[in-house]
Amino acid sequence: MMVDQSSDQLKELGNTEYKNGNYSQAIEYYTAAISVNPGSPALLTNRSAAKFMQKDYQGSLSDCNEALNLDANFTKALKRAAKCCIITGQFDEAKAYYENAKAGAPDDAALTEEIKAFKYTMSHIEGAERGEQSGDYRQVAFHLREILKTTTMCESLVVRYLEAMIQQKEFAKAQTYLNGQLPNFGQSMNLFIIRARLYYYQGNFELAKKHVKDVLMRDPDNLNAQNALRKINKLDNIKKEGNSLFSAGKNEEAVEKYSSALEIDPLNTTFNSTLLCNRAAAKMKMDKYDDALGDVSQAITLNPDYAKAYLRRGNIHMKLEEYEDAVRDYEQAKQLDPSTNDINNMIKNAKVSAKSAKRKDYYKILGINKESTESEVKKAYRKMALKWHPDKNSETPEQKTKAEKMFKDVSEAYTVISDPEKKRKYDMGMDLEEIESGMPGGMGGGMGGIDPTQVFQMFFGGGAPGGAGGASFFDQMGGGGMGGGMGGMPGGMGGGMPGGMGGGSGRNGGFRFHFG
Repeated sequence: MMVDQSSDQLKELGNTEYKNGNYSQAIEYYTAAISVNPGSPALLTNRSAAKFMQKDYQGSLSDCNEALNLDANFTKALKRAAKCCIITGQFDEAKAYYENAKAGAPDDAALTEEIKAFKYTMSHIEGAERGEQSGDYRQVAFHLREILKTTTMCESLVVRYLEAMIQQKEFAKAQTYLNGQLPNFGQSMNLFIIRARLYYYQGNFELAKKHVKDVLMRDPDNLNAQNALRKINKLDNIKKEGNSLFSAGKNEEAVEKYSSALEIDPLNTTFNSTLLCNRAAAKMKMDKYDDALGDVSQAITLNPDYAKAYLRRGNIHMKLEEYEDAVRDYEQAKQLDPSTNDINNMIKNAKVSAKSAKRKDYYKILGINKESTESEVKKAYRKMALKWHPDKNSETPEQKTKAEKMFKDVSEAYTVISDPEKKRKYDMGMDLEEIESGMPGGMGGGMGGIDPTQVFQMFFGGGAPGGAGGASFFDQMGGGGMGGGMGGMPGGMGGGMPGGMGGGSGRNGGFRFHFG
């Protein structure tokens, strides 16, 4: 059918298919027309246009060059050839085509706008080169991103853009961009090596090795692939050696091994964050918690989504008694990985410890621990109460003020720790107000209503101020009147408090104290 038709008829059929978006059919008609009339540059540029729409830019450029062999000043062919060169990154050739086109059509307004856009693209080429020379990869990425909006089929520019993102440690972003570019460049070994590097930088060594080995199967002498595989194996082996040393309890050697691995590739932030977290674990085993905290904090800086690092830093904060910081890190670990083992209990315990840290440490005040016996608690109270009684510490106003505070704290501590129920609540993390709330006898609201001197007298069980004629408590103790027993606090409050608080009345010859 096509043989019997004229080139003009075939051209019109091709134009119709082109307008309908049927570019393959249009190319067939244009090719048939060219066979009938091979000396027509217009037919060649029409076929070039159809190939351009199919993104066959090299084929389109080839048709333009054939047309220009027939008519060197054919403006349409020169303009389309320049566009093909811009898209494929052949900028010097594009410049030459535009110069020839401008010489033949100086008043072509559309051509003037195309040349203006081309100069804008070239300004970004220069900007990218300046950024590469200065090491400013943020600027490199910006300029290349602008160029790639029009230069969509230039592998070398894609590689440079990916490299700029890698240098900025934007690995996930680079991975997404690369995945979108792979269909445009088939089985490009350059892009496969970059893909391997991205897996490597994101800590997936197995996939990285697979891609590098795929390249080496096709090109065994590829130096980039050989170097990449060598580096991956070296890092992986050093990490495994460090882990083995750690498991064997050789923590100092493990720290040294992790440290040497950290020097190999500063760009590999994901892997380095793992090394830092592992080194922190080894330092924790050595009780170097401050150093471990520095390592794990750096690991989080390198990889803000590293749940294990937040968990480990929370453990370090607990050891350093920085409980509120521990709560924040545990909660962040849970947010990043809700399946983290026992994380809810960790958060609960850290919150209890944080609350407890805001309270007075009654055990520390008395100089005892949680396991101290009842007699040890009483002995501790007796010692600390006598030490801090204000009557014994009144040489200066400052000394007396400090003694009054400590005397009150000692009384509070004894009041709670000597009572099993109150002690239980205190150990659960309750503060004093919670412990005392609802207690019988109107004791809710804390210790503010209890006189520490009364606690002292109740403990020693004897003559209290009131019939002492203004003498100090220690004067009274020296002159008798400390009747009764070591009654203690609620649950054993015998002893001669005035006003009928307990058994004994102050009789002569009672308990005497001697200071000195």
